[in-house]
Amino acid sequence: LSVIEEQGHSVEQAIQVAGLDFNPLQTDSSEQQWVDAQAYSRLYRHIMLLMQDEAYGTALPERSPPGSFRILCRYILPARDLRQALTRYAEFTDLLDRIKDPTTPTRRVIRPQSEQQALLCFYPEGRSPASDNTRVSVMLMMYRLFSWFCDQPLPLQAVHLNSQRAKLRSTYQQLFSTPVLQQLEEGLLIDSAILRYPIQQNEQSLQSFLRRA
Repeated sequence: LSVIEEQGHSVEQAIQVAGLDFNPLQTDSSEQQWVDAQAYSRLYRHIMLLMQDEAYGTALPERSPPGSFRILCRYILPARDLRQALTRYAEFTDLLDRIKDPTTPTRRVIRPQSEQQALLCFYPEGRSPASDNTRVSVMLMMYRLFSWFCDQPLPLQAVHLNSQRAKLRSTYQQLFSTPVLQQLEEGLLIDSAILRYPIQQNEQSLQSFLRRA
C-alpha cells in the first residue's frame, strides 16, 4: 500500500478491492491486525495489474513485467535436476536484469561453502534490495518453487539473513521451519547432495500450477 501511495495511485481503491475494513497505513505500529490470505491475494493482484509489475513495486524503479514468472517456470521445466534448474533460473533472471541494466553482474546462485554444503543465493552480488522483507520473501518464494519442481520440500540446514532484526529472523524461522541465522552472505544453506534431486514436474502439472498461482 505504501508503494501505491508513493506512486500516486488510490490507496482507498486498493483497500476496497482487497475487501479490508481498515487502512493498514493508518494502523498504530503497536496494534496487531491480521489480514485474511484471500484479501492479501486480491491486493497483490490489484497492485500487480495496476503497476504492471509482478514484484508489486518492491524493486522500483525496476519492474517484472506480467508473464515473467510463467516464462521462467517454462524455462526451468526441461532441467534434469535441481542443479540444472537453478542454473536455468540464473540464466533467465540475468537476461531480464541485463535488459534493464547491462552492468548487472552474473548471478552465482550455487555458492559452495564446503565439500558437503552449498548456499543458494538469488541476487547478484551487491544488487540485493534494501528491504529485509523483500529479500526474505524472494528466498521463501524460490524455496517453495524449487521444492515444487522436485515434488518434495527441500531439506534446509539454515537460512542466512543479513539483518539486525531479531524479531524478523524469529518470524521467518517459523515459515522456513529451520534456523534463520545472521550472516553477511544471504541464502539457503543445503547439503550439496540435494542438488542431484531430479525435476519431477511435467507440462501438464506446470499448467495446473500456473493456473493456481
